[in-house]
Amino acid sequence: MKKAQLISQVFVYIIAGLIFSLVLFFGYRAIYNIGEKQEKVLLYRFIQEFRATVDDLRLRYGSVDIIDFTFPKSFNEFCLVTDKNLVNTLSQLEKNRPGLNSAWETGQYNVFSLPSSDVRIIIKGIEIESINGYCCFDVKGKISLRFEGKGKTVKLSSGDSNIYPCKE
Repeated sequence: MKKAQLISQVFVYIIAGLIFSLVLFFGYRAIYNIGEKQEKVLLYRFIQEFRATVDDLRLRYGSVDIIDFTFPKSFNEFCLVTDKNLVNTLSQLEKNRPGLNSAWETGQYNVFSLPSSDVRIIIKGIEIESINGYCCFDVKGKISLRFEGKGKTVKLSSGDSNIYPCKE
């Protein structure tokens, strides 16, 4: 083999390795971005379904629905804070969950997902079946919630308290 052929062969291997590395790097980034977008879509779909259910059942006094919602896998907890029991809620929420309390006090939102997302959810007319006026649920990709129409509000609780108990 001649010296020029040997050098050109090494050059071809270097170029092939570089192209393989670039394809691998950009392919990984594309797949990662698709996963992030999928989580945002799941979160937005949850918000739409949740808001539609509250709006629908708020006006139907005595109606009860248990609905399963799908959550992004990156979320560990889902918390709801009521409009009622303000004195109790403020003291307990501030003591147990200071980050949620500051957001709730400023009126930014009353439906939380932890770790916190950049989506702010505020839904008026929800009432939580809890002494302290708020409830957090462990989320393992999905959650089951019980909605009960009260006329002007919707009372929310766990759809299955054995699987999704309310944590305060």
